[in-house]
Amino acid sequence: MSRYHTNSTAIRKNRSEYYRLRAYEARLNEQLHHMLKRIKAIQEDEERSLTNKKLLTYLLAQATLQKAELEAQPDSKERNKQLKKAEKEFKEVDARYKRNEYHLAVLEKKKDKDNAAKYILKENKRDQVSIRIQIAYDTWMQLEQAQQQINLKLSKEAQSITESVTDNTTLASALTSVLQSSSHNEELIKYWLIRAVAIQRVLLASRYTAFRKR
Repeated sequence: MSRYHTNSTAIRKNRSEYYRLRAYEARLNEQLHHMLKRIKAIQEDEERSLTNKKLLTYLLAQATLQKAELEAQPDSKERNKQLKKAEKEFKEVDARYKRNEYHLAVLEKKKDKDNAAKYILKENKRDQVSIRIQIAYDTWMQLEQAQQQINLKLSKEAQSITESVTDNTTLASALTSVLQSSSHNEELIKYWLIRAVAIQRVLLASRYTAFRKR
């Protein structure tokens, strides 16, 4: 009698691992989606800030020139009034320019941080999980195929034993042989006990039929 080892535990384990990893991959994809949206928002903000920088650079140059021209003029009440106004405008534009520069620096740091996080999430986590999913799926399918082959052999073996059994003595002998070859495999023992009950029912039915024919 050949020894057959059922793979149902390994199949369940790999199937559970496959679905667990699929769920984990879905969560990673969702995280990546939100991260990409955040990176896109940062890029759009950066583009606006760069446009503002061009405008503020022009305004700052204009305010600097106006201030310099007024400073070069002879001292007068009107000149001092205009210079005071020009200095105020210069300070406002200069402050806006500096705030914009600071904002650009912050965005650059955020962008670098998010791009690094995106790389870790995509390359180190999601892509590795995809590989593990494929391995778990392939192993699951291989075990399923192996189990189908075992089930086929068991079915043929059961049919052969059923045909050879003529009474309870030969049934007990065949069952003992099968259980010894099962190497204490609980699932195989359960399988053959169920088969034994089925065979015994066939024997009882045969006896009943034979009794009625008398």
